[in-house]
Order: sequence, then C-alpha cells, then structure tokens
Amino acid sequence: MRPLTESTLQDLFAVREALQLIAIRFAQIGNSAALREAICQNAANPVAAIDGLFRDIAVFSGHDELSQWIERAGNRLAFLRESGTRLLPNVRPDQEAMAALWINGDLQGLEAHLLSFGQTLRQHIPEIAAQLRTKRHSTMSST
Repeated sequence: MRPLTESTLQDLFAVREALQLIAIRFAQIGNSAALREAICQNAANPVAAIDGLFRDIAVFSGHDELSQWIERAGNRLAFLRESGTRLLPNVRPDQEAMAALWINGDLQGLEAHLLSFGQTLRQHIPEIAAQLRTKRHSTMSST
C-alpha cells in the first residue's frame, strides 16, 4: 500500500466520492423494492448509510463486475471508514444530513450535499495526513 501522503489521500477521497456519485446515479435510474429495503436497513447508522451507499447500489444493479470492482475499492478505502471520523473535525451533522437525504430518496439533494462535503473533506487533507503519519510513527516506534 502506498504511503499516506496528501496526494494518496486526495486520490482516495476522490475515488470514494466518485463511487458514491456513481451509486447515486444508479439509484436515480432504478427504484426497486430491494433498493428501498437497503436504504431502510442503513437508516439507523448515518455513517453506514453513506459509506455503504455505493456497495448497496452495485449489489442491486445486478452488475457483477461493477460489484466486484466496488468491493475491492471499498476494501482499499476501509481506513477512511475506520479512522476518518476520528481524524476530521465534527462531520456528524453532515453525515446525518446526507443519510436523511438518502433515506428520503432525495438523490439530487444528496448529490449536491456530497459534493459540498467532499470540498470540506479535501480542505482537511493536510491535517488528516499529518495525524495518520504521527499515528503510524508512534505505532512503529512502540513495537
């Protein structure tokens, strides 16, 4: 895995955002009962609703190759789900707003909010990269 540089984080955030936008476009195309069920299952956890968005759509799209590609990309982005919220300023209100838009089926609103949220995240990339480097260095020096 590449070192956690600002450039690497920029790339990962861009991939994550692109996948979520792809998911929204898929959701706009089809309104299956299975998709609505997936939305409801994710309703209790805003973070899961947003981070699981593109995976849910891929599954219900029936497109095996897309599903596999998204799963691999999602695995590469796992550290963003695990540590991103801790490293960022308070993003909970944004996550809750996006989850509500997703749950209510306001996909245009979700897309707009996601793009705005992406800009906010990118402003904090230098800070996130520094925290991750510090965390990695302290973990390595303690072993």
